[in-house]
Amino acid sequence: RVVVHPHNAPPQFLSVPPSSTVNEDSDFMYSISAIDVDANDTLVISSSTLPKWLFFDDDLNGTATLWGSPDWDDFGNDVILLTVTDSAGLTAVQGFALSVIPNNYPPVISQGEQLSADMDEDGNPTNWVPPLLSASDQDTLDSSQLIWTLLQPPLHGTAEVSGSGLS
Repeated sequence: RVVVHPHNAPPQFLSVPPSSTVNEDSDFMYSISAIDVDANDTLVISSSTLPKWLFFDDDLNGTATLWGSPDWDDFGNDVILLTVTDSAGLTAVQGFALSVIPNNYPPVISQGEQLSADMDEDGNPTNWVPPLLSASDQDTLDSSQLIWTLLQPPLHGTAEVSGSGLS
């Protein structure tokens, strides 16, 4: 007489993560599915490493959903780890990298879009005091990377723009 005792098999992920990148202000969704060949096993899918913009729902039937829409300050790389556990405590792990790509925003000149300067060259000239300009760029948070250029030359005389970044 031969007696065969069933062996509990671990669960497996059936789904594959959709993409390794998501753009800022774009929706990301991953419909997760897992299976266990042991007919009576209940599956629980969980995640312990989610960025603040990403949400997770386990349907408690071998499926789950991972979704979210990142903001500008969410840019960078994250590692997402998912675990599926069966009734006997056996597990399978699925991990993937997810990068948030920020949009490119134009820099902002603090003094506004246009600045004009007048000076009296006849009669009683006044000392020229060049205007101080400052700008910021939310993409880099490092305004020293900004390069200034003169959009339109003066009607009479010459103008020079020098410096970079904040001034």
